[in-house]
Amino acid sequence: MLHTTLGKQIYLPQRDEADDNKLKLAPVEPLTIAVSGADMSDPDLLPFDDFPLHLTQPQYDELYYPQLLEAFLDDLYTRLTVRDGRAISREAMVAGYEEGMALAESLFPSSDLLARRTFAVYRFHLGDGYYRHPEFVRLRKFYPLREATGEFDDRFRGREDELAPYRTAGWPESLMADSPSATDNTESQ
Repeated sequence: MLHTTLGKQIYLPQRDEADDNKLKLAPVEPLTIAVSGADMSDPDLLPFDDFPLHLTQPQYDELYYPQLLEAFLDDLYTRLTVRDGRAISREAMVAGYEEGMALAESLFPSSDLLARRTFAVYRFHLGDGYYRHPEFVRLRKFYPLREATGEFDDRFRGREDELAPYRTAGWPESLMADSPSATDNTESQ
């Protein structure tokens, strides 16, 4: 008896009972075909090469984006706290990131997701108001958002005296004081 295993790994959404029934992607066992004395060149006996499930972009986003975003935010939090030594709560970091994404979408509506993410992340490094700096405004006339942010970072990272007017004291922790969940927590105490 001949066994053939396809080398492609397939992941399907499944509920994880150990983790509050969250929807997670789990690998499916590889497809194995048992062929007894048959010719493997017979197309009727071979499995399809391409999995017939094709996701639309909204379906893909629904399945993958939440996990990708959580992994991205975990990495950002680690970079800010461990590598940069900042004292910031994860909730405040997430609030600052979400505010940056919303701000990027409203100020730069034609920018793509990667450019908006770059904008939101660099607010932690350059100051939450760096986009108002005259040099950044000038760079935006010549470069798309992501490239302008990179150029501005190259020129101004470490020049704290010039970036200080574009930093809000207590940001992003101050966002937590304005959030409804922070208000609910103080009322219940």
